[in-house]
Amino acid sequence: MSLQTITAESVTALFPVPPSDMPKISEASDRPSFTSLNTFQQALDANAMAIPSTTTDLGHLALVISNGDFTTLNSGIPFTVPTRPASTGPSNPARGRPSQAALNILPFTAPEAIRAYNQQRQENDLYNVATSVLRKLILTNVADRYICKLKYERTLYAQVTPLQLMTHLWDKYGAVDIADLDKNDNRMRAPWNPPTPIETLFEQLTQGKKFAEKGGETIPDSTLIKLGFQNIQKTGLFDKPCEKWRKKPTTAQTWDDFIDFFTIAEDDRRKLGGTTDDNNYSTNDKMYSANQVQHMLQQELETYLQQEANKENVTAETASPKTTSSKTYTNPAVANAATSLEDIRKLLKQDMQNLLQEAIKNTPLCPT
Repeated sequence: MSLQTITAESVTALFPVPPSDMPKISEASDRPSFTSLNTFQQALDANAMAIPSTTTDLGHLALVISNGDFTTLNSGIPFTVPTRPASTGPSNPARGRPSQAALNILPFTAPEAIRAYNQQRQENDLYNVATSVLRKLILTNVADRYICKLKYERTLYAQVTPLQLMTHLWDKYGAVDIADLDKNDNRMRAPWNPPTPIETLFEQLTQGKKFAEKGGETIPDSTLIKLGFQNIQKTGLFDKPCEKWRKKPTTAQTWDDFIDFFTIAEDDRRKLGGTTDDNNYSTNDKMYSANQVQHMLQQELETYLQQEANKENVTAETASPKTTSSKTYTNPAVANAATSLEDIRKLLKQDMQNLLQEAIKNTPLCPT
């Protein structure tokens, strides 16, 4: 990147997350939250790292995270802010040529002096443009009322760094509350079903643990294993592996063991084209899981019962009690029908539940 190309547009073009795709820190009616800040920070970090630096592989990440965090990520080396080279020195800034003083010392050092001067100037220009562009990303995606405490009367945010803006937002709105933890718990329990890669399940559990830690909640690996095992078991595709896992000694039931064990089980299932049971059914890889079977049968059952209830209402209205003289007569067929329908309902529900359990246990169903 030459001196002439260091502009806001040229820097923005490097971003993996374009400004138009940046997540919002706050919406019209919603305050910033841990979730919105975390999502925005990840995109901001990616863009900052995409701005190159000659001193680190992390680009200009130091502009948007704390010095301590950056130093840790940068192998213990802190970020050095590029400074503007002095206007007087071994080269002539106006013409980019060595000064007479430099020529009088060692003629062959002049090109190196010019190169060093130009590089220092370029790094400083890039740093300043990067600061401006990253600051604009933040200002564009958060309502002013949440950051106006940092605004100066005359210069507004021109002298406020991106890090100062993000630090303020995290300190003020970045606490993880109970609602965030509840949502995280639901995400961790979200059903996993093939053909979605099983690594997706491991990732959602791992990310959930990290999220909880930010809210001061520690989730042990034993909980990750329990949630993962329950999720896998509910698919109805891993009866034998689940049985083998339960029989393993406790010392061989670590989180890493769990990932390795069920990764192999899922690989075997895919190769066999069906379940991992001894029968080894040859079925389509996109078979319905137990969760999906249960959902479909439940829908069918509810639809049937609703239809029967509608028929019952119509029959009851048609055969309503008739009055003759001073006596009231009730059609006995209607009373018997109502009683029979209730009995049928109970029996049907039980039969459907039995059928469901048998289907899950013995027969992986394929979509037709």
